[in-house]
Amino acid sequence: MESVQLSFEDIEQMKIHALQPGRTAYIDECGNFGFDFDKEGVSSHYILCAVIVDNLGIQEIERKVSELRKHNFGQGEMKSSSIGDNHSRRARVLSELLQLDISLIILIADKQLFRKNLPLMDYKSSFVKYLHKELYKSMYAIYPP
Repeated sequence: MESVQLSFEDIEQMKIHALQPGRTAYIDECGNFGFDFDKEGVSSHYILCAVIVDNLGIQEIERKVSELRKHNFGQGEMKSSSIGDNHSRRARVLSELLQLDISLIILIADKQLFRKNLPLMDYKSSFVKYLHKELYKSMYAIYPP
């Protein structure tokens, strides 16, 4: 059996992490995986977003988001596409969302830059896996398990 040696700093870090509330991350993506930018509907960017909420406040956040959705979208789903080019409405909705007790981690990949420097046309699934891996690495760096 291998022995492990912990410093006082390690022990203090473990105590701090043990006192942290559990968290839930809601993850969504925007964009598609294609790199043939001449085709209609192929996005130039791929965006990943994690909305992180402390579990102790999750019901309150859900209640507030439901109110915000009803106020800004009626009974429908909150979708950026339903806002269209109404940038003042988009800014208002985002401003209301940012008032919530949430944390955000957002990764934005300019696929055109990737295509110029790497042979991604043949490795689309690797590209997506890489971005998701980077998102999880960021979350674990900020919120260690």
